[in-house]
Amino acid sequence: MIKPVPAHSALTDRALPDLKPLGGLGDAATVLLGVATAAAGASVFGDWNAYQAVRFHLAGTVTLSDVDSADRLNAITGWISFGTIVVAAVVFVAWLLRARDIHRRRTRSLVIGACVCSVVNLCWAAWLLGQVPDETITVDTLHSIAVWSTIGLACTAAAAVLAMMIIKRITAWQEAALPRR
Repeated sequence: MIKPVPAHSALTDRALPDLKPLGGLGDAATVLLGVATAAAGASVFGDWNAYQAVRFHLAGTVTLSDVDSADRLNAITGWISFGTIVVAAVVFVAWLLRARDIHRRRTRSLVIGACVCSVVNLCWAAWLLGQVPDETITVDTLHSIAVWSTIGLACTAAAAVLAMMIIKRITAWQEAALPRR
């Protein structure tokens, strides 16, 4: 449960910078984190669909056209997932930068750390993609990609829920500290 800042807390006793309401930007970040997580789920579905299509094609139960369709779906869901994650990250960092005005000492490093963590995650993803052989992708490779993307989805969902909780709590603190009009 989010507790508002008491009227005479250390936060309200010091001179507050020109605070801006966070509600709208926090709501946008929360919604976009949910959309990005759902898009990541669609991408995981695309990975499993591609794996199953190739597996069934090798067993002779689906056509090469079905494999091509699964591959197209996988590419589309992957790009949609990537795009929504980028948009959600931009809005989340914008919210963080606006929210840090109330806690200037501590949160500047948190905002920078959040950006660094995102870059590290992108580097890890690039490294993982580099491990996929260029010439031959086997059914086992597709299965590994699907399994790892499922694990990645679980981590993404957990991170999104935690980020949403942080957004809600910090927005409530800052909204409570805003002067009443």
